[in-house]
Amino acid sequence: MNKEEAVKWMTESKLAENEFSAGHIWEGLKLWEHEEETQKELVKTYRKWRKLSKDTKLCYWNTLAGVELPKDEDRDYKKIIEELGFYG
Repeated sequence: MNKEEAVKWMTESKLAENEFSAGHIWEGLKLWEHEEETQKELVKTYRKWRKLSKDTKLCYWNTLAGVELPKDEDRDYKKIIEELGFYG
């Protein structure tokens, strides 16, 4: 997808609150570097990370690095970060 299509998909799918947020996701995940199916999977994974943290940079990094999501998403975020070894 190009940026316009991706922004439309994210907003219509409720994966982004608005076009501005979708544009940030496009940039943060460098979606232009990926095929459509990969783009969609990255966005969905990013949204799962965002449920765990408000730190967008960390969520982008975890998504792009392929860091596996914790199995229990209800655990305390600080504990998850400690388990993964990130202290920034």
